[in-house]
Amino acid sequence: MRRWLPAVAALLTLIACRPAPAPPPAPAPVVDPCALDLGSGPTADTLTIAASGAIDPARAPAARTDAERILFRQLYEPLIEMTCDAVVRPGLASAWRASDSGRTWVFTLRRDARFWDGVPVTAADVLVAWRAQDTAAVLAPWAGSVAQAVSAPDESTLVVRLDTAYAAVPPAFADPGLAVAKRVAGLPAPLGTAPYWLDAAAWDRTASPLPDRPGPARPVLVIRPIVADARDALDAGADAVVTDDPATVAYAAARSDLTSIPLPWDRTYVLLRPWRGGAAPDGAALAQDAVQVEARAAALPLWWRDGAACDDRRFDLLPDQPPAVTSAIGYLRGDVVARGLAERLVAVGGDRQRAVAFGPSEFAALLRAGGSEAVLALPRASLDPCLAVRRLRARWPAGDVLPLVDVRRRVIVRRPVSGVYLDWDGVPRWR
Repeated sequence: MRRWLPAVAALLTLIACRPAPAPPPAPAPVVDPCALDLGSGPTADTLTIAASGAIDPARAPAARTDAERILFRQLYEPLIEMTCDAVVRPGLASAWRASDSGRTWVFTLRRDARFWDGVPVTAADVLVAWRAQDTAAVLAPWAGSVAQAVSAPDESTLVVRLDTAYAAVPPAFADPGLAVAKRVAGLPAPLGTAPYWLDAAAWDRTASPLPDRPGPARPVLVIRPIVADARDALDAGADAVVTDDPATVAYAAARSDLTSIPLPWDRTYVLLRPWRGGAAPDGAALAQDAVQVEARAAALPLWWRDGAACDDRRFDLLPDQPPAVTSAIGYLRGDVVARGLAERLVAVGGDRQRAVAFGPSEFAALLRAGGSEAVLALPRASLDPCLAVRRLRARWPAGDVLPLVDVRRRVIVRRPVSGVYLDWDGVPRWR
């Protein structure tokens, strides 16, 4: 027995001297692909964000300007949310299920859903909100009118009958135009259900976080419309400016205290042509020579091509030759990108004599008439190509849609801003 002792002692010494195994590597941090990297460090309790366009709280939740899109996105919730990478998340609804082979969808509202004044949200409130909105403009996927297609069998259940079957929850229910808002007599803006609210005493475009909402601490957001020059907003101390103005982008690039970060390509300018055929314009040349903002040749995918297959209109009856009189190309007054494109197309096209600016109502009438060419900005992202094509055809009854250029905005910050995420269409949002 003793003769084994030296060997055992040597073995124990070897084990004792062996280095301890390395600890397992720490798991890699989870990176949210939709988080907007606006620097590292603590965020101030109050952030001032400047964006173009006026703010009219009465229009909520349907936004028309950049400033309204940013503000309203913090205040109002649709039934579901769609992230920038096409992941569906609960919104005002916590659950949903299909019946009738996907032609009917049943939504269950969150138990803790409240309006800003603390009143619980009911399915009847959703029904009233949808009826009050211009559903003809929204063109939602339901069958018939809201009254015909939507019912509320109890306070937390909403039943929606659709005009076609969907294998998964219809992404159109993430449309900001279908966000739930409760209009109250005497209030300039409707009540919302999101974690931010507008102080009814001021309505000064200051979105304050509700103290009883779950999640991380959120800053107070002060949204300021850009009146004339976005550089003035930076000089006045704005924490973030959302703009595509080339002078402001160059101004920020020359200052070490400002950081300029590109947002996703969010608009595609197209040429609407009321006849078939003809050479497509050179988008790369237009992006370089005719557009002052950050631009590129329009890139795939293009939702109006995907959605054309499910539209019930026939476009194969378009003439192969232009109308006898095609002397002008129209664009919306105030859209400097559309103006530059229209003027360049006139310069290189011998059959066009001039580019003409139209006000909103006149431009809408021009599109509906469908007899003239026009340059128009379309959103690059689409929740539902079929519905998006319906919306386009409601404005432009028939004709080719020729892509020209994609453009995008930038967000310019002077200090770290955290907690910002991009929605499905590239609009910044504080979760």
